[in-house]
Amino acid sequence: MEPITWAGLIAAALSGIIGNRADAAFQFALERGLGSTLQDFQDSDDNACDELQRSFQRAFLRAQTSIALERWDELTSEVPFYRGAYSCSPEQHAEIQWVSRKLDSLKARLSQIDKSNLVTTQSVVSSETFEVLLSGEDVLGTDTIPTVHRELVELASDQNAPSSYKDKISKEHTGIFERTCNYFSIEIKENLVVRDLLNSLLLTKINVNLSSLGNQQLTIDDLERSLGRMSRFMSDALKEDFIHIEDKIQEVISNQNSGFREVIEFVEEERKKNRDSDQQLRQKQSKPLFNQPNWNVKTVNQSSNIVQSFSEED
Repeated sequence: MEPITWAGLIAAALSGIIGNRADAAFQFALERGLGSTLQDFQDSDDNACDELQRSFQRAFLRAQTSIALERWDELTSEVPFYRGAYSCSPEQHAEIQWVSRKLDSLKARLSQIDKSNLVTTQSVVSSETFEVLLSGEDVLGTDTIPTVHRELVELASDQNAPSSYKDKISKEHTGIFERTCNYFSIEIKENLVVRDLLNSLLLTKINVNLSSLGNQQLTIDDLERSLGRMSRFMSDALKEDFIHIEDKIQEVISNQNSGFREVIEFVEEERKKNRDSDQQLRQKQSKPLFNQPNWNVKTVNQSSNIVQSFSEED
């Protein structure tokens, strides 16, 4: 069975629903429902979990992409672009190249998820944290969200990344955790398969526990809103950028390709100039060395022959 990658974000969402409620029975009902659901998924051999896995991975990759695009905009707005290259310091150039490669990689991975049945093996929580969630006992406390936040930052970290990118990954309120929560809430809202799976497999178990306590039933909208609250400090403009993330990647790549075309055109122009210059030089060298009457001298070799003939007559 593949690692259940979405378990951490669902745990964070349920923890957000519990909030500051001093209701141990309510919390226990949610914990037991989550633990039982995860156990069912772990023991199952079918592919019921696959779409949930893909939906989390899409959210996670799009969150990384939004950070890379944000840094790309910051970098490229600071320096002029001429003849297919940015006129900047070596450090800035190296970071621009790194971000460009990162965007290419993220685009390829997003495309693979949408076109393939393969599911990622990366999990948002460590095996130790997953075992705690699986137990269904005291797992949705005040440290649940900070734990998932920390482990998501570690999962997104790249030791070769520039420091500015690392800072954005872990930035409070707008880092990788908040962006992934926002994207996953969009997946829950728009992906009918994900909604049905969470309703039928998770919320059904939780609501059975809640009904025995006389508590109000949880809905899929409660999960969506809880995840949305995690990203409440993000600007509306930043959230709107999330919607067309793949289009923005393609725009960057297209601009890069346009820059490469400028380089090619520049090189061809310089080659043409060099060819014209060489031709002019050859024409200049072939002009007559002497312009005397009856002297038809056009090359250095002809002039040497004339000088030699005069010497022989003497």
